[in-house]
Amino acid sequence: MTTFQSVTPSEATAMALSWGMGFAELTNVQKADRDWKLAASLDKKGDEYFAAGNLAMAKVCRERALNSANRAVRFSA
Repeated sequence: MTTFQSVTPSEATAMALSWGMGFAELTNVQKADRDWKLAASLDKKGDEYFAAGNLAMAKVCRERALNSANRAVRFSA
């Protein structure tokens, strides 16, 4: 009979790293670049929604674009 042994998230991370499944954390420059690109695409999508007359979705996209731009600024500093 097999028993299941639960592991904590930190133990699971350690196990994954020991098995060679680690990942490289993005640098702050890469994170900022990613967030600037996301902000630009969300702003563009917001413009498309606004042009189509869907003001609710335009507002959502623009709020998310602003949040992404603010996050990018924090990574840029």
